[in-house]
Amino acid sequence: MTNYQSLLTASVLSLLLVMMAAMAPKLGFAAQASDNPVGLLTAAERVQVRASEERRLASLDKQYAKQQRKLAQKYKKLAKEVERQGDDATGLLAAAAYHESIAKEQEKKEKNENWKKGQKKKQ
Repeated sequence: MTNYQSLLTASVLSLLLVMMAAMAPKLGFAAQASDNPVGLLTAAERVQVRASEERRLASLDKQYAKQQRKLAQKYKKLAKEVERQGDDATGLLAAAAYHESIAKEQEKKEKNENWKKGQKKKQ
């Protein structure tokens, strides 16, 4: 009896695979037919969502500012090595400046939040 069950299971699975393979081109064509179907975000909207999500996650991580500052230091060190070898390191320096600004922004937010917590405790 188990031979019939395994044969039935195999035939059902193969039938599903054939059906999915037959429908795949139609689904791909439907996705290409419209530029922005309902529910999908444009590239600019995706960037905004990622940035807001990054800020939200950064506010939850207490070590985020320190990590960004360390990353900026690594980029600066790498930029010095690249310049020593005679190449252009402007991209690395720009990345270091970006991560440094993120660290400063996060530290400013943390100080502001700590100040607000202190004010609430006094009340």
